Order: sequence, then structure tokens, then C-alpha cells
Amino acid sequence: MEISDLLTKGVELGCSDLHLSAGMPPCFRIDGDIKKIKTSPMEHKDVHSMVYDIMNDKQRKDFEEFLECDFSFEIPNLARLRVNAFNHNRGAGAVFRTIPSDILSLEKLGAPNIFKEISVKFEKVLKEKGINAKIVGREKTPFAIWRKMQSRRVSLEQLTDIIGFRIIVNNIETCYQVLGIFHSNWSTIPGRFKDYISTPKINNYKSIHTAIIGPNKERVEIQIRTQQMHEFAERGIASHWIYKSSEKVSHLALKEYDWLRDLVEIIEKEKNIEHSLEFTKLQMFQ
Repeated sequence: MEISDLLTKGVELGCSDLHLSAGMPPCFRIDGDIKKIKTSPMEHKDVHSMVYDIMNDKQRKDFEEFLECDFSFEIPNLARLRVNAFNHNRGAGAVFRTIPSDILSLEKLGAPNIFKEISVKFEKVLKEKGINAKIVGREKTPFAIWRKMQSRRVSLEQLTDIIGFRIIVNNIETCYQVLGIFHSNWSTIPGRFKDYISTPKINNYKSIHTAIIGPNKERVEIQIRTQQMHEFAERGIASHWIYKSSEKVSHLALKEYDWLRDLVEIIEKEKNIEHSLEFTKLQMFQ
């Protein structure tokens, strides 16, 4: 049996994983259940050969040196897979996990408009306390959720930031008032509270982070900040692509990155690509 045949069969059956292990028949995971293929147990040389055939030279070298290797593999026009090849006491083994090919929004997948529902409830509770706030829902794509589950090695139920909201208010005092309102109305998730206002990150990022069991019993991540903090996080050195790096950027250099953010906004809205190109030239050579 060829590895391509097994993988093609798995995709046709809608399986999430294919498990190969010396001493056992191949197994598919379908809808959470492991199903063994009706065939004789595989030998070490069979599994080793199947995995070896789809590796490149560097992956083979790593596999021989470390006895394990993680890599991606694609069946053209059919599927992309993440492969974890390893050796255990019975011999060679490998797990093939299907990577979603389409990045769909929760709305496209037919999920209820949960962001709007929760946002309305949050807004009502805050208005009852006399607080005017801007509430923004942060949706993660199913692919981003899958990647986070893989990197953290946790189940979907253990993720606390699938549904996220930013609460933007006028001043720092109101930030703490909002925090108290959320914590008094909904149960908090232990270990998820971080006060980056009283103790900013090294890059001066400021915000309050917490997580609660929301109105519909779902896990919800909350970020509370002022408009100034939000602008800094969006445009400043705490922007996602900057604060993840180890490089330090001075406050003086902060404005130098504004044009890049503005360019992204122009590209998203501008239909004429020549205008975007001209803007880029002007900003780069100022």
C-alpha cells in the first residue's frame, strides 16, 4: 500500500488524522473516533519507507539524527498535511494531520452571530453603570484556532481566546471600573488576568487582559484600554508584527511606522493600485 493511496483515502473519508505505527494497521481519526483499516499490521520497514519517500534530504537527515521530524506535505489539488514522524519501541511511526485549505470566518461556517449577541449584552451592562465604551469583537479564523491548538497542544475547550473583545474607554480610571463590572457579573477564568496598565510591557504596551465565562457560558477574552493605548497598540511599537520581535524601537522611531499602517488601510479601501504605489514611493523617499 502506497502512502499516497492512504492519504487520498483519508481525505475522501473526511478524516482529521492518519496514524501509522509499526506493529499496527493504519488508523484514521474520523469525527474523533479512531478507525483501523482492515489489513495486516505494518512492519517497521513499511512505515519507515512511506515516511522516507515524502521527505526531502534535510528532513531525512534530521529524522536519522534526532529519530523524529516535523514537516508539512501537500497532495496537489487535494490536501495539505502536517506530519510528525518518530521512532518508538516498536519501530517507526507517523501522524498525518490535515491542515484546513480554506480560511473561513465563523459567519461563513454558519455559526450564530455570537459577537453581536455578546456585544449587545456587554454594552447594556456598561450603560447601566453609566459607562460609555466602544466594544469591538475580535474574531479568530478556524485556521488560526487550529494552529493555536497545535502549538499549545490543548483541546478546543481549553482555549480562552477564541472569542475576544476590546473595550475602549476614555480614561484609566474607567478601565478599572469596567474590569470590576465584568468580574462582578461573570465568573473569571483563573490565571488569565494581567494588568499591563500598572505594569506595562517592556515596549510600553498598556492594557488590562482578563477572561471570563460569558453571557452564553462561552469563554471570552477581554482587553480593556483607553483610546490612546489602543492607538499605540495598533500603530506603535506594540503592533503585532513589531512587539513579537526582540528588537527595541524608540519612541522617536514610532512615527516612522505610521505610513506602513496607513498603506495597509489604503490598500484595503483603494481600488486603484497606482494610487497605492504612488503613496508608497512618497513615504519611502521622504
